[in-house]
Amino acid sequence: QAYPWAMFLWAFSKTSHTPFLERCEKGILLSVEAYPNQWRWSNSITSQQARFLLPLAWLIRVKDTPEARKALRQVAQDLLSHQHASGAIAEWTGPRATGIQVPPTSNEKYGAGEGTLIQENGDPATDLLYTMNFSFIGLHEAHASTGEVFYKEAADRIAQFLVRAQVHSEAHPQFHGAWYRAFDFKNWDYWASNSDSGWGAWCTESGWSQSWITTVLSLRLRNQSLWEVLQ
Repeated sequence: QAYPWAMFLWAFSKTSHTPFLERCEKGILLSVEAYPNQWRWSNSITSQQARFLLPLAWLIRVKDTPEARKALRQVAQDLLSHQHASGAIAEWTGPRATGIQVPPTSNEKYGAGEGTLIQENGDPATDLLYTMNFSFIGLHEAHASTGEVFYKEAADRIAQFLVRAQVHSEAHPQFHGAWYRAFDFKNWDYWASNSDSGWGAWCTESGWSQSWITTVLSLRLRNQSLWEVLQ
């Protein structure tokens, strides 16, 4: 839901077509009202929080209200409460009752499909496919729309982590410069969970991971926001 909302808010800024704003704002505010206990989460609650930052940041662009700013800060604070000193954001599961892909509780459920990277909260894994990349663009745009240094400092920590975690390999040049799906920030090595079917330690997504990370790094160099570039 989150990124279509963001795109419709951008469309409202270009067209002044009121349903783009009214329907998206209603959906966003209903999600805020349901947060966090009624949110359905898939791989982690942190991945859901990460995706929700962008529509909140862009809602402020078209309708700046205290409610929108409060919601943005609340979701960002909850997400960043799991940020490690390295800049990585630890995966964190929500209540089991609202989870779609929960950690396996039996041998039969182990490896039965795509799942979480962690077995329990506190495991030192971060997800570059579902969490870190979307946190990066969301916090970048949050700072640009609010001017609040809180978001910039968090994005700075993510940037420092991503630069350090980027793949460097002469033996396997096809991976050089990429970011793998997941990372163990305790052992400082690439990571995959055997219970997460289909995702090995060397899996990467050229779209979901690479494009968001490189886009935000380039925006930082240009001192621009994605909102500004899209204008």
